[in-house]
This record gives sequence, structure tokens and C-alpha cells, in this order.
Amino acid sequence: MACNWKKCCCFCCILMIVFVIALGVAVIVVREYSPKRGIKYEVTDASLTQFNLTSDKILKFNLEVTINVENPNKRSDFHYEKFEAVASYKQDSLMSVSIDPFEVEHKDKHPVSALFKGEQKMSLPNDEVSKMKTSTVYDIVLKLKVKHWAKYATIKIHENMKMACNLKVPLNSNGKSAVKFEVAKCEKA
Repeated sequence: MACNWKKCCCFCCILMIVFVIALGVAVIVVREYSPKRGIKYEVTDASLTQFNLTSDKILKFNLEVTINVENPNKRSDFHYEKFEAVASYKQDSLMSVSIDPFEVEHKDKHPVSALFKGEQKMSLPNDEVSKMKTSTVYDIVLKLKVKHWAKYATIKIHENMKMACNLKVPLNSNGKSAVKFEVAKCEKA
């Protein structure tokens, strides 16, 4: 039985229209449910109550930071499986802190607190040691290593990120500081 060319042409047109409609629906779903803006990380507060270097170059420190995690998206919630913060001074890592898993809902903010308290052997040259002892504001780098996932329609997307926050943290002596801490935005590392 020979195929009628009108029937074949009509079938192809219907198939093409169905394909275009399905593609349009898929584009709308992806645009509506995928995040249009990335998560924002910023350090909103930092308190340094101890930052003493001993004669044998052991740094005793007590640093507390508050990191604000903001999700500006309308529909996507982000679920954090891993959130690790590493504080470092000059080239030396001071300490690493892991935060319990948490979720940041759409159009919401989540504050994360981390306490870095301890001692660390430093590899500072002598000229840096003398500068450090006279300084009242310290350049501390906070590195964030995060693993989160978000669900877009029925698809779960996992992402690993590394961020760096450059902080200028004033030393608080007796609960007072001559300089106020300024909010620091974190950038991809």
C-alpha cells in the first residue's frame, strides 16, 4: 500500500508542532525553576579578642565570625551538605571549622557562626613579627568550602564551591575596638 503524500506531510507537521510545544514547555520550566542569581556569601561580623604571638612564634588566637548566606532566587532552595570555613593569617592556616548541614530557602538569609580558637605555629619572617605586634587591625582570609544541592523541577543539581573572604579584623581589647569591622563580600576562589 503506497503512502499518501498528503497524509505523510500532515503527520510530519503535527509531529513538528508537538515537538515545538514540548520544547517551549521545557524552556519555560527550566527558566522558571533554575536559579537566576547565585548564592551570596558575606561576613557580616568578626570579633578578634585574642591575637598574641609568643617568642617562639606560636600564635594564640580567638576569632569569631558570622557569615551570611543569602539565596536571592524566587523558587530554588539550597541544601548544604558540607560547609567548612578555614581562617588563615598571612600564609599560615590557623584553623578549620565544619558547620552542621543546613538549608537556605528561596528569598531567605541564613547566618552561620564560626569560632576559631587555639594556637598555631607561624612561619613569619622577623620583620612581619614586629609589624604584627604593633598592629591593631589584622588581614585575615576566610576560605569557604561548600557542597550544596538544589532541586530544579525533578532534577537535583549538586555543586562544590570555594569562596574567599578578605577580612580586616580589628583587635578587641576589653570588649572595645578603636575601629569597627566592615562587612566583607566573599568571591569565588
